[in-house]
Amino acid sequence: MNSAYCMVLVINDIEKYETILKKLFDMGIGATSVDSMGMGKFLLESDIKIPFFGTIQQMVEGNRPYNKTVFSVIRTKDVLDEAVAMIKTELHLESETGKGFMFVLPVLDYHGFEEEGSLVED
Repeated sequence: MNSAYCMVLVINDIEKYETILKKLFDMGIGATSVDSMGMGKFLLESDIKIPFFGTIQQMVEGNRPYNKTVFSVIRTKDVLDEAVAMIKTELHLESETGKGFMFVLPVLDYHGFEEEGSLVED
């Protein structure tokens, strides 16, 4: 059975955005990105009154309110591991918080690549 992975990366440190995309491209990895905003920042800027979020307003003020969410389907574990290691290094994910976060999901089916296919055994 083949494997594929969906890597989802939220980049809060926007200054690293272009560097990460370039390094993914150099690794032969395509990606789609969208502008995004964290729920905490949204709630702080909205008319919704939630006491907890009011107490963290000072922590968030002055920070960039938006981030980038990057999606990529990666078809081999070796390439995934290389991409994850690069991103962890670029964003200092193991030593700093607030720069971004990432998670990986298994992909069961994919279409639109050179080769389409189901990854679920019948």
